[in-house]
Parts: sequence; C-alpha cells; structure tokens
Amino acid sequence: MIISLLLILLSCYLALRKLQRKSCAVISVLLLPFVKLYIKKRIRDNLEDPERCDERLGIPSKERPEGDLVWVHAVSVGETLSVIPFLNIIKSIHENVTILFTTTTLTARNAVEKRLGDKVIHQFMPFDVYFWVKRFVQYWKPNIVFFVESEIWPNVLFYLNKEAIPVYLLNTRISHKTLDRMFTLQKYFNVMPYKHFKEVFVPSEEVGRYVRRLGAPNATLLPNMKIISDKLPCTTNDAITTKGMINGRKAWLAVSTHEGEEEIVIDIHKELKNKYSNLLTVIAARHTDRVPEIIEICNTEGLSYSLYSDVFDEGDPIETDIYIIDAMGVLGMLFENISTVFVGGSLIKGTGIGGHNVIEPIKFMCNVVTGLYTDNFRDLYDYLKESWTKVQGKPELLEFVSNSITHYNKKSCKLDMAQYKMQWTKAATRISRATFRHLGSNSRRRSMYSQG
Repeated sequence: MIISLLLILLSCYLALRKLQRKSCAVISVLLLPFVKLYIKKRIRDNLEDPERCDERLGIPSKERPEGDLVWVHAVSVGETLSVIPFLNIIKSIHENVTILFTTTTLTARNAVEKRLGDKVIHQFMPFDVYFWVKRFVQYWKPNIVFFVESEIWPNVLFYLNKEAIPVYLLNTRISHKTLDRMFTLQKYFNVMPYKHFKEVFVPSEEVGRYVRRLGAPNATLLPNMKIISDKLPCTTNDAITTKGMINGRKAWLAVSTHEGEEEIVIDIHKELKNKYSNLLTVIAARHTDRVPEIIEICNTEGLSYSLYSDVFDEGDPIETDIYIIDAMGVLGMLFENISTVFVGGSLIKGTGIGGHNVIEPIKFMCNVVTGLYTDNFRDLYDYLKESWTKVQGKPELLEFVSNSITHYNKKSCKLDMAQYKMQWTKAATRISRATFRHLGSNSRRRSMYSQG
C-alpha cells in the first residue's frame, strides 16, 4: 500500500516536472468545483459583477470585430492606468487595430470604462481553467497579447504558446518573496515561468537578470510605465468639497496601510496632537475590509473617527481625530488637498509586501514618505529619490510628518518628467513597431483556430 502510494506520488511529481502543460490543464479541471464555489463567494462579497460573471468562464458578452485584435491584460487600477500611454502609442501606429482589455477587479473595470470608454473592448479575465481559457482565446483570436506587471497564468500561457500567439510582459515587477518562490519551483519542478513570453520588458537591469534566470528568452529595458501615466482622477467639485471638509486643519494622509501600520500612524497622531491641537489624520487602508480593525484601534486609543461613506455627501467640516476612507477611487481628491503622504506596506520588516505605488501622490507634488521596505519599486528610487523619503521606523516618521505639515508647500515643488517621458516614448514606440510587424496576417491563425 505504502509502495503504491509512493509510486503514485512519484508519478505525479514526474508529470508536473516533465508534462507541465497537460498537468496544469488536468489540475485546473479537477479543481473546477472549487473554482465555481470561489466565484459564488466573490459574488457574495461584491468582488464580481453578477451580470457579467459568465466572462470569468470565458464566455464573451460582446462581439468580436473583424480584423486584427490586440489583447491587453491588467489586474487592477494601478496597472490599468500605467498601460494607457502604451495603448495610445499602439493606436497612433495601428489605428485600425481592436484592443481587447481584460481586468480581474471591479475597480479596474471602472477605470477602463472611465478612462478609455469605447476605445477598447472590456472583458473580465477568465479564471485559469483550461477549457475556459481555450473558449476565450478561440473566440477572440488575438494576434498579440500583452500582460502587465506580474501576471503569470499557466493555462493561459500554455494555450497561447500552443496556438503560436506571441505573448509579451510589460513593466515586470517581482518582489524578493516572489523570487524565492519562483526559484524554489524552478529547482524542484523545473518551472521556468518566463520562458513562455516572447519578450519580457523590464524596468531595470536587475529585474532583467532575474527573469533571464527564470527562462525569459529576451529581456528588454523599458522604463517604468507608471511614471508617465495620468494622475488619479479628481473632479473640481470633489476637490473643493474635500478642502472644505479639512477646513484649514493641519492634515496628513496614510495610504495603502497594512496590519500593524495603522497602530503606528495612530500613535503618531496622538503624539503630534499635543503639538498641533487641530491635527487631522486620514487613513486609507490598502484593503477596505480592514476598516473595522482601524475603528477598533481608534476606540481602544480613545480617539474620535468618521467614515468617508458617512460624511462626504454632507460635506461638513470634519471634527474628528481620524478620517477613515472606506471607499475606492477617492485618493485623487485627497492628494489634491493633503500635502504630506505616507505610503504603507513598507514600514514593517518581514511582511513581504514590498511597498505600494509612490508615484500617484508624487504626481500631485505631495511630500511622500515610506518605510525602508519598498522592493516592489526599487527601480524607481534613483529617479524619484528627490521626491521620496524613506524612514526607518516610527521616530523618523513622526519627525518627517511634523516637519512636513508645518513647512512643506507643494506649490514650490516641481517634478520634471520631460526627459523621462521622451526616453519612455522612444522605447515604447520602437517596441510597438517591432512587435506589431506581423499584424495584418490573420488568415493563417484563423485557419489554425478553425482546425483546433
């Protein structure tokens, strides 16, 4: 019995190591009942659009136009906004091409509809189940595929490779924690995740070295797209309302915070309140479902709080110690009115988070501070170090906030991106022309699909 079990396990191991494409397909099908349960849970948690849930099964909700089609996939809002300049270059060079834009989050869907409208066809990305992926690809028949940042879906990549559809990865981002996992998979299962991309575009030579070790046949330097993406949206009315709510109080903003960081932020508020009696601290956690935890901290520390969802529509001046943001898509109006910004996911060692996007507040000329642990954006630091401060812990963060809310004036700050934009545009244009040479030759691929 034991020998039989060991032989089965050995067979599974060899299959995973030698027959990765078939193994991933079989595993995805076996997990299908659990994936369906997961989708139902996401619908209950308001993480899926129930009216468009079929798209997650690879069932299209829109018609495919005739002609060439480029598929671009970005997970969430940050990736979506970062890739817009690249889409503009695609359309300027190939104006008749159709762009299929997929996302996995509702907020990203909203960003696509608001920023791109009918310039693209939006669909939700199907879950990585072999038959759903096959249905999706056979319907849309993309000529070229671009994934943004860190998206690696085994069945999608295997199937696109099988159909000889070139796949490119833009703005590649890898944390040290992810690298450790990838090198472990490479060692024990011979998994080379980047070998399935025709080309991987990296924001730094350091990232390029990593992806080559993990199988990338080509790694090309393309400056980080996030720097030249548009500012977060902020309407004049929302900005004016927010300014009236702050009502001249000294204020600072902690965004994308994680567990453990809110306690530090609130401790700093308590200490600074002795110096600035009208201090307002605004907290926008990375995940809004953690708002109850922040409320509990406020109650424990004896601080008053108000929620964005409760008070913004009224627009009255905020009179509480802490203003908690419990909605998505509102950071633009806060960056417009609050000059001192701490970006979380960066202050506590060993979390593996690697920091979050500092570029968004920098574009509003805010005085930005993070902790030391910002591996996700290490390629940006040399360029942005004059607009971004790193601190070691609570004492340094407290000192930074105190000085910033007293002396910093964003009107005197200017971020010059002209040279960087010119460098990025030249690189992106060259890449677009090179990778799109085979557009217009759809006939061979269409026949392949009809045969498959």
